[in-house]
Amino acid sequence: MIGLDEKFRRQAEYLKMLAHPIRLAIIDALKDGTCCVNDVSELLHVSQPNISQHLAILRRQRIVDYTEDGKRRC
Repeated sequence: MIGLDEKFRRQAEYLKMLAHPIRLAIIDALKDGTCCVNDVSELLHVSQPNISQHLAILRRQRIVDYTEDGKRRC
């Protein structure tokens, strides 16, 4: 059984990961449906590699997912 300290530590780490302004903006951009990485990059005026790094973190936490359409990831 997980102790209270461990439970709250995990929750704090999750919230800390989520609290990044770019990640919050990505989640907001995706709330109405699927967007490709380049679309999110243009919408937020953030470089595509930077968006991809943040999306990878969100994917590891199972907050977002993607499908591949040729070279595009949406």
